[in-house]
Amino acid sequence: MPTAPIPGFHGRAEELAWLRGLWDACTTRDATTGRYTGGPRMAVVVAESGIGKSRLVQALYQQLTIDPAWDPPEVNYWPDAFNDQGVQLRVVPDMEGHLANGPPRFAWLGARWQPTDVRNVSDRRSALPELRHSMMVHAEILRRQGSAWQDATGRIRGAIEKDGLGEALGQLADAAVPFGGLLMKLFKGAADFAKDRKDGARNVEQAEDAANKTLVDEVCECMHALVHGAGGLPVVLWLDDAQWIDEETQEFVRRIWATAQLHRWPLLLVVTHWEREWRELGKAGDAADASTLLAMQGDPGVEVRVLAPSQPDALDSYLRTRLPGLTAPQRALLLEKAAGNFLTMVENVGQLLRVPQNFVDRDVAKPLAPAGERLVQKWESERQKRVEQRFSELAPELQEMLGWGSHLGMSFLREVVEEFAERVAGQPGAADRLREAVDPLVILGEPSEHLREFRDRAFHHVARRHFEEYGSEHAEALDQVLRERLVEWVNNSFDETGDEIWPDDEKGISAPPRAITGLSNEEARDVLGMAVAFLPLA
Repeated sequence: MPTAPIPGFHGRAEELAWLRGLWDACTTRDATTGRYTGGPRMAVVVAESGIGKSRLVQALYQQLTIDPAWDPPEVNYWPDAFNDQGVQLRVVPDMEGHLANGPPRFAWLGARWQPTDVRNVSDRRSALPELRHSMMVHAEILRRQGSAWQDATGRIRGAIEKDGLGEALGQLADAAVPFGGLLMKLFKGAADFAKDRKDGARNVEQAEDAANKTLVDEVCECMHALVHGAGGLPVVLWLDDAQWIDEETQEFVRRIWATAQLHRWPLLLVVTHWEREWRELGKAGDAADASTLLAMQGDPGVEVRVLAPSQPDALDSYLRTRLPGLTAPQRALLLEKAAGNFLTMVENVGQLLRVPQNFVDRDVAKPLAPAGERLVQKWESERQKRVEQRFSELAPELQEMLGWGSHLGMSFLREVVEEFAERVAGQPGAADRLREAVDPLVILGEPSEHLREFRDRAFHHVARRHFEEYGSEHAEALDQVLRERLVEWVNNSFDETGDEIWPDDEKGISAPPRAITGLSNEEARDVLGMAVAFLPLA
């Protein structure tokens, strides 16, 4: 196991070792046949918001991508990090612009759920299209590599069929492409998704509702093609914020777990879940329901770990990195105010860094000035109270913009808020204020160039209350700007004959600016969901 430090990861060494141990266990190989024999593992990571469960899983990804056994430098299939900013909001790495020198030795797949009680969340909540599309990204990378990877696959596959997979062949297979028959199935999925988009908003909903049962079958078959057999690829499948999991994806999880146990697949299934909701499953008697995640906790290979608040030494390590000039009493004060919540600490540090006058000589590398200490002493330590306090301390203009964003949804198009601020409300500088809310204030995340997202539902709720009290008269005008921009995104995805415009590097075709067909799968799903929810039906 590599010992190199994980950038931006503080503490949780024991929990990371636990996750890595489960991965090592499920990827155990028989020395003679080279087959994976360890069997699947499931890690259920339970914690409240801000404690660090998602960051823990991302640290496993970072550990695997710096491990020469799983992603050697000469292969470099996977980017070493998900992305630079807003990293907590991703469950799969951004492959855009990353050049892979060879085929992967493991697969990382993921899906993430949005809360069900906020605006701009599509009723089509199944994560299965997202899982299928994330696999499609890698099938497309394989297709673009041409004959080199494909020829290697054919040679190795023939050798496997003839002689079995011994140790020498196992080393060769690491340099081959283990996707097997996945390409045809995934590209069929791409064609179906394109047809869904073209059919229109009402038909998109109807098509996915009608296809959910068959989609369970299809994604199970895709996983089977990816993991099963001598050429199977070890997989980490991460289901984030699974407290909002839908019935179709629960059915997929149940079936894929049973199949993985039967065939002893090298599959690590990681589920992150809020603690209170996990405990409420048991109180509601759902543990007796075989279809729930809770019912699986007694299965062999399933381990549940509840994350406690971060230890002081982990948060102290972060403080020393970000604010190296603090005195020992000042660090102790900030640790007390964070109360073991890593996100609170990040937010508090961001608020201090925003105002250089909080530091001696206005130098953020020096100790806090008396004014900075007095400020910290007034801060609440309980998470909800601290969020409300932080919002009240923001500039009125930023409060307004966050309120507008909350009206649009937990996730929203930044350009809608920026355009509304400047064209309708007469407030220039909206883009700068939204950037400030991402860094250093850490209120919003940046999952993509076009989308902004509230990091914590608590901030979304307090911004929503502010909008209802002070900004509700802007609702209709905001919705109009949103509809105009969504119409533009949809229309730009089709040519004058009504055919969708898909980018194709080989043919020199690029998607127009602001076209859904030019977005990544995750981003396209979000924007398409907004279009389905807010554009009038023909």
